[in-house]
Amino acid sequence: AFHRTGILLLGLDGAPPTIIVPIPAGGLEATEAPIATLAEFVHAHAAAAAGQDTLLIFVDAMVAKVASLLDRLYFECGDQVHYAGSSVGSERFVAMPCLFDNTRLVGDALLAILLPGNRGPAMAHGYQGDVTLRVATEIDGNRIRRINGRIAFEVYQELMSEEYGITLGREDFYQY
Repeated sequence: AFHRTGILLLGLDGAPPTIIVPIPAGGLEATEAPIATLAEFVHAHAAAAAGQDTLLIFVDAMVAKVASLLDRLYFECGDQVHYAGSSVGSERFVAMPCLFDNTRLVGDALLAILLPGNRGPAMAHGYQGDVTLRVATEIDGNRIRRINGRIAFEVYQELMSEEYGITLGREDFYQY
């Protein structure tokens, strides 16, 4: 179900290994140190046998180039762990601290939690809509500007109309 309020609690047997990694602004070269730090964390804490653990990643939604960052992480760690996660923060694209551990609250970072003995997500998102491949052909940081060469918002409007009969406007974009 989709909920706009509430909290998700995960019961854990103990305190799992966690790390907050700041992600500096800039090009892909700016992500080299954070990826190295995260890969070192995975190599140090994951089980020797591949696929025994899950790396749960929460990324500040204001961090640009998240897909590239995750691709590079996979290049470094491969199938050593399963991957799960979400972006967090303001859905209105307002910068704000949104990641925390027991000592700090930060933004422009990612929080990684290694879940030992967890063989992957227990729940899929379940989306069963149109499975046509769409490619983000123009992006600006973490915002999609064009999909398959077309203005992204127009593609979103068509999809909402075709799949749900909803007329999507800019004022209700986040509602849907």
